[in-house]
Amino acid sequence: MKSLIKEEYTPTETEVLYWELPKKMVDELGFELYNEGDVVYIEEIHFDTQNVLFSFNTENEFGVETNYDDTTQVPSRFEGYKPISIKKLPRAVLNFILRRLSQRYLKYMKL
Repeated sequence: MKSLIKEEYTPTETEVLYWELPKKMVDELGFELYNEGDVVYIEEIHFDTQNVLFSFNTENEFGVETNYDDTTQVPSRFEGYKPISIKKLPRAVLNFILRRLSQRYLKYMKL
């Protein structure tokens, strides 16, 4: 008789989420933006490191939204991505994530 080994797949990160963070949460996290109208997204959640990856975006010279790392209009002191530990997130940001996160990922969140 053959026995089947049942393995549980544990993802190391979510698919790209691209959730726009409200301005008050951007301020609460203390993110410095290059332009007032720039946008911060929750890009991914990494379960192996328990980090949330944020991306910073601005409009380029053609009016197209672009990551800070992909444009020469933003000085290099402004990073395009920033990981923050889930445990260090303000409660409002954590609630924002938990309300939107697919049920299939909730079991990998170590809260």
